[in-house]
Amino acid sequence: MGEAGNRVSSTSTSTWRLLEVPVDLNLFWMKFNILHIYFDWRAISLHINCINRILNINCINSLTLIRTQLVRSKRDRAR
Repeated sequence: MGEAGNRVSSTSTSTWRLLEVPVDLNLFWMKFNILHIYFDWRAISLHINCINRILNINCINSLTLIRTQLVRSKRDRAR
């Protein structure tokens, strides 16, 4: 009985020790906020990359269109 009682008390104290580790809520919230900001920036940078790709594609299409128009105008002038 005494041995079982010791086991129970040791388990309960170890559980309390586990619970005491993240007692510093400021540290917890600081880490949480840092992760939150990091993932927000990741999402923002992914959106920026997508927008840049779309703009680059549009820019390339515009340049191609301008180039074809220049080639056509030169061809028309040559006639």
